[in-house]
Amino acid sequence: VDRWRMRALDAGVHLERPAAARAGHVKGDEVLLGRMLDNLLENAIRYAGHEGDVAVEVRGDHDDGWTITVTDSGPGFDEAFRPHAFERFARAEQRRTNDGGGAGLGLPLCAAIASAHGGSVNIDTTVTGARLRVWLPATRQSAPLQPARST
Repeated sequence: VDRWRMRALDAGVHLERPAAARAGHVKGDEVLLGRMLDNLLENAIRYAGHEGDVAVEVRGDHDDGWTITVTDSGPGFDEAFRPHAFERFARAEQRRTNDGGGAGLGLPLCAAIASAHGGSVNIDTTVTGARLRVWLPATRQSAPLQPARST
């Protein structure tokens, strides 16, 4: 979140840092998980609009896993688009794409990264704006996932 603070400031967006969560572990690839969070924050800041808000929340789920929620005050996802939001090259209707950015790969990449870590990502439809929730399973091991070795 701190890496995106200046980008949010430049866009006129208030970026709310998450409150400290209880300690725990997620076994995973730090680079991929970072890319997933970067995609979510980049989208949220882009669509929150000038004087908009972006909030990030991290919550432990009773030793089962972690939920990371990114919420923005932008236009949200059109109901017709939601079933396609995680399909490659899917683009939302005009109100979410009028900036000319994106190729429709950010959310599918987020979903693939979450899935590769045994987790999931979904759109919360109960809010105004957009709210995406990532769930990642917890692990009791503190050792990081080792990269695959090619032979």
